[in-house]
Amino acid sequence: MKTDTLYNQLKKYTQKFLLVFSCLLALIVGWSGNGINLANAATGGNNIPLIADFDPSGIRNQIEGKTKEIEGRTQKDLGKAESKFDEAAKTANRKADEATAELKKNTQDSIKESEKALEKAGNQTQDTGEGVIDSIKEFFNK
Repeated sequence: MKTDTLYNQLKKYTQKFLLVFSCLLALIVGWSGNGINLANAATGGNNIPLIADFDPSGIRNQIEGKTKEIEGRTQKDLGKAESKFDEAAKTANRKADEATAELKKNTQDSIKESEKALEKAGNQTQDTGEGVIDSIKEFFNK
């Protein structure tokens, strides 16, 4: 049982070592340019650039170009976000103004209804008072 575990660990670490070693070997061969003939044979003669073929100033130019491209996209996205924020703020302000106007209208309508109800209640009270007085007069006049 212990031997089996040791064997599995040895197998696992050997596979990892061989993978790292083969990656390093491929990187060294590609970087030094010694694998050009091998690369051409494997790709069918296509002109695929190797790491050794890149000029440092070309890489710098590529990096600068990508940096400017990313900066441009960032500025564009920032502008879009800013315009969306402004649009959302305008929409929120417009909705708040509409809600305020509707609330004002509803309040005015409620005040008018309350005034009418008070006036009606006052009239009913006056009518009721007059009716009571008339009833008393009739009672004593009999």
